[in-house]
Amino acid sequence: MTHYEDLEALASQMSYKASFHNVPFGGAKGCIYIDPKNYTYEEKVKIVRRFTIELWKRSMIGASTDVMGVDIGTDDKIMNIIRDTYKNVISNNTTELDACVTGKGISSGGLESSKIASGFGTARCLKFIQENSKNKILAESRLGSGGSTKSIILHGLTNNSINFINFLNPKDFKVIGIIDGEFGCFNAMGFNVNEVDNYRKKNGSLEGISKILYKPEEIISKKCDIYVACKEQLVTGLMAENLNCKLIVEAANLPLRIDAIEIIRKRNIQILPDLLSYSGGFLISYLEWLKNLEHKNLTLLFKRFDSNSRSTLKKMLTTSDFGIKTEEYHGVTENDLILTTIEELTDNSFRKMLEVAEENNIDLRTAAYTIALERLYEKCKSTGGLSL
Repeated sequence: MTHYEDLEALASQMSYKASFHNVPFGGAKGCIYIDPKNYTYEEKVKIVRRFTIELWKRSMIGASTDVMGVDIGTDDKIMNIIRDTYKNVISNNTTELDACVTGKGISSGGLESSKIASGFGTARCLKFIQENSKNKILAESRLGSGGSTKSIILHGLTNNSINFINFLNPKDFKVIGIIDGEFGCFNAMGFNVNEVDNYRKKNGSLEGISKILYKPEEIISKKCDIYVACKEQLVTGLMAENLNCKLIVEAANLPLRIDAIEIIRKRNIQILPDLLSYSGGFLISYLEWLKNLEHKNLTLLFKRFDSNSRSTLKKMLTTSDFGIKTEEYHGVTENDLILTTIEELTDNSFRKMLEVAEENNIDLRTAAYTIALERLYEKCKSTGGLSL
C-alpha cells in the first residue's frame, strides 16, 4: 500500500467511524510527509504554520469545514501551533476559533483526558463484554468459559496499549504475552506492562528482558483468551493462521490486513472492530469540538455520570456505620464527564452492533460496517447525493 492509498484508506475509515457512532463528522485524513524525528522543534513550527495556511487557502480548515485531530507524529504542542496560526493569520478571532483543531493543550481549549481516551475506550469494550457475557453473540466467543481472569497477548507497545491495560482490573485480566518489533516475551503468570515498557524505553527493545526471548510468531501461537493488535496493518494472513485466541481486539486503525480478515472469519474467531474498539480518541475529539463551540449536550454528558454517582452513593450508604463518607465523594469534574460520555457512546454503539449482528447472523466486524455504510447511504439518499 502506497502512502497515498494509506491516507485514502484512513480517510474512509474515519468516515465509517463517524457514521458508526452517529457523530456529525465527515471523516478525513491528511499528513505532512516528513519524519518528525529529523527536524528541530523550531523547524516543525515553521512547517506546521505553512501547512495550516495552505489548508486555509484551499478552504480545508475551520470548525465547520475540517477539524484536524492529533495523530502519529503530532502532539498537543503541534495542535496548539495550528490553533495559534489559525488565530493570528486566518480567523480574526471568530467565536469558533478553538474548534478548528482538537488534541490541543488544556490552556488552548483541549481536554485533560485526550492522551488516555483511546486506551480507555478499548478497555471499556472488554468491560462491556464482561457485563454482557450472556449475550448470544458474545457467548459464542467463549470468553465466559475457563478461569475468571482472562489472558491477553499484547502485540505492540504503544501509548494506547499501555493506557488500555492500566484501565483494566488485574483481577479480571492479565497480560501473558507482549510483542514489540522483532522480540516478544511470554509468562503464563502475567506481566506488569508498565515495567516491560520502561525496560523497552531504556534499552531500545525487549531484547534481553528474559532468559527466553521469543519470536513474534511464537508468541502469537500461544493460547490466550484475547489477542490485541495495536499497530496499523500488523496482522498478516500467515499470522492469522497461527492465532490461538477466542477474541481479536483491533486497538489501532486497520491493524488486520485483508487476507488476515478472511482467514480469521473462516476460523470463526470474533473480531472486535476498530470502528468500536479504537474509537476513544475519535470520540474525545468530537467532545473537545463540542466544548470549544460551547454547545454541549448536557443530557448525554450527565446520563452515565449520574448513574455511576447513584451507584457510588448507594455503596457508601450500605458500607458506612454513619451513612455517607463525605471524603469519598468530591463531585463531578470535567474529566469524569468526558470519560463517562465516552463510556455511554461506546456502550450504545456496542449494543447496536450486537443487535445488527444477531438480526442478520453476521460477525461483529461486518455488523459494524453494515451500520456505518447504511447510515452513509441513507444520508446520501436523503440529500440527493445518489442521483449524481
